Amino acid sequence: MNHHQPSVFVAENVGGLEGANEGKAFVQILKAIEEAGEFGYNIIPHKYRFEEYGVPQARHRIIIVGIRKDLGLRFQVPKAPFKNKEQWMTAKEALESEPIEKDALNHEFTNHHPKVVKMLDDIFPGG
Repeated sequence: MNHHQPSVFVAENVGGLEGANEGKAFVQILKAIEEAGEFGYNIIPHKYRFEEYGVPQARHRIIIVGIRKDLGLRFQVPKAPFKNKEQWMTAKEALESEPIEKDALNHEFTNHHPKVVKMLDDIFPGG
């Protein structure tokens, strides 16, 4: 981050990171990120419980959003719409609720500007 100094970044890690080394590692990581670059970063770490956001999986991840301090912007963690355990969707429910059409694509096509397409075409695989 010291080299590129992005305006905004998103970092993620396992939920257990906050307890690693009795919490000292997490505090050290946050401090280093906050002080990185010329301006430093306003950071908002949050442990997301994905099942509370409608994902049919009990997956807990720490997501850190950082915004360069000179921009004067703040990130607000979105409220979890499914806090009640009875609202959580199971993987079985997700798979059986709406059958997937046999000819369904497994991705969404992007709609890039021709200039972006040209730039992407110039990048070698792995570049």
